[in-house]
Amino acid sequence: MWTITEQGMGPVQLDELFADAVAGVPTWTVEENCSWVAFWNDQETGVTAYFARDSETSDGTVTTIDVESTTDTVQPHDGPRTVDGLGLGSTRDEVLAAHPDAAEQKPTIGDGALLRVGPQGEGAIFFAFRSGEDTVSAVTVTSRDEPPYEVCG
Repeated sequence: MWTITEQGMGPVQLDELFADAVAGVPTWTVEENCSWVAFWNDQETGVTAYFARDSETSDGTVTTIDVESTTDTVQPHDGPRTVDGLGLGSTRDEVLAAHPDAAEQKPTIGDGALLRVGPQGEGAIFFAFRSGEDTVSAVTVTSRDEPPYEVCG
């Protein structure tokens, strides 16, 4: 099972060369029209994941790593977890119990809420909650101020 840290998720790490990260997870897909993102999808569980580099360069380092649920009702899965056991399906209370210093913020675009674990501007873990829900629907590791709204648009 992959571990989520403020520096990465499983074998994929922030600031790692994108090409090296892609080589390390050969079952992930990089599409020609979105060559800055590697995708993985489990249709059976409704879990999808990606990691990305800056879309404005021809190569570069990983800037964002994400795992999320595409189902209407998020269930805990055997997917990536933090060392505290937090991941998809964890509750807001569980995140705050493990990280009482987590900073809550609203995304710039879209609804819902984010709990950030780690300092802004450095590698941080963002736990995302859909509007009106208290279970984690996505976990993102990034050094950006917040997870991107759309990674391949």
